[in-house]
Amino acid sequence: MTDVPKPTSPPTPSTPAPPSASQRSAPPPVGAPAGGPTEAPPGVSTATGGQRSAALLERLALPVEIRFGKLVWTLRRVLDLRVGDAVPLGPENDDAVTLYVQGRPYARGELVIVDGRFGFRVTSLVSEEQR
Repeated sequence: MTDVPKPTSPPTPSTPAPPSASQRSAPPPVGAPAGGPTEAPPGVSTATGGQRSAALLERLALPVEIRFGKLVWTLRRVLDLRVGDAVPLGPENDDAVTLYVQGRPYARGELVIVDGRFGFRVTSLVSEEQR
């Protein structure tokens, strides 16, 4: 004799049917609480959607460097370098200095002194095509 499976009864109010694909909600975003909204800790934005993403991106730390000179030396010149030697910096024919963000040129400018320290004054932004 073969076992015949019992027919399943339709869901009752005490046993709800599993949600269909169209009824399932998407998983919470990475870092979001799985149980739903909670109170934000002090100093954390409660903005939603695109506002929250924009706020996170605005706090993203990026490497920024300022280059104001490039030299091409022979190997002999490099090997002759000694403690106390002065190396000329800055462009020879131009006062332009370039600010790089993540290794890509972002702005051109000039060196200035601000409160006794070197600073960078932006004179132009590099076009998107040149970045």
